[in-house]
Amino acid sequence: MARRPSGRRRFLASNDRIRGPALAIAAAVSFALSVPLGKWLLGEMGSFSLAGILYLGAGLALTLYRLLTERRDPAVRNDTSLEVSISLRRSRFALAGAVVSGGIVAPALLLYGLVSLAAASASLFLSLEVVFTALLAGVIFHEHVARRVWLAVALMAGASTLLAWTNGGFSWSLSVLFIVLATLFWGLDNNLTREIKGYSPLHIAQVKGLIAGSVNLLIGVFALHQVPRMIGVAAGLALGAVSYGLSLVFFVRGLRVLGSARTGAYFASAPPIAALLSMVIFLDSPGFRLLGAFVLVIAATLVMITEKHVHAHAHGGEVHTHVHWPDEEHRHEH
Repeated sequence: MARRPSGRRRFLASNDRIRGPALAIAAAVSFALSVPLGKWLLGEMGSFSLAGILYLGAGLALTLYRLLTERRDPAVRNDTSLEVSISLRRSRFALAGAVVSGGIVAPALLLYGLVSLAAASASLFLSLEVVFTALLAGVIFHEHVARRVWLAVALMAGASTLLAWTNGGFSWSLSVLFIVLATLFWGLDNNLTREIKGYSPLHIAQVKGLIAGSVNLLIGVFALHQVPRMIGVAAGLALGAVSYGLSLVFFVRGLRVLGSARTGAYFASAPPIAALLSMVIFLDSPGFRLLGAFVLVIAATLVMITEKHVHAHAHGGEVHTHVHWPDEEHRHEH
């Protein structure tokens, strides 16, 4: 006769049904804060300096987290076989590409776009990251993408099209173009990150934060003379620690409870959450186009949540879904 599960095990399973989604949504909210508060901080410093400080904040926060928790996964396996050696070499190239595309180029483009674009609209345009991630995964990396994911991609693309439609035609300003390009580079980052072997998600995000943050800050200060005040530096480091650092910790913990598909699907709610936060912080009244785009992004998010074979992303990791981190199962995270 099969033994019935104990009350303790039933309690944990019931508790996980609350804890898992709570962790994933906390990751989405933490990340979503980066858009409205990032736009606010642009009044204190230039785009490159702010991008550097945000990622440095994440890198430093993750370094401290790994030291305190002693979860220092080995970066390289103790295997000297030719196959492993080739895999590690490819991983290093992929990591370098992810650092450049997702850590240096994309955040700078996003912040350039935020300078003159409403934060709520910019937030919804970020849903294009899922579109580009899926397109690159299917077309370039020859990965299978489920039909429901393509439906979500179509809805998010429709939302972005609606946002860009003005007076009977498209209005693609430089600000919109910068944000669209940022999502393209983050989509590339997601696909490159999933090719990385031998590194933990936290380690990858830590390396990306420290290297990319330092490079962008040096460019901003020495090449573009964007010297921030100390109060701006402190606020930027704190925001980066929360939006790109703590968010990833929540995401990874959610992965262990829900798995990559459901965690990534919940995290796909970050763009509409960022839009809502932006409207509250800047007291913006939404127009019909913004409301329509918001509904389409929510519908796409619901489609993603009900897809059982979607892999996750988290700005530092793997994806077939958002948004900005990695999938613990496949490799190794803002």
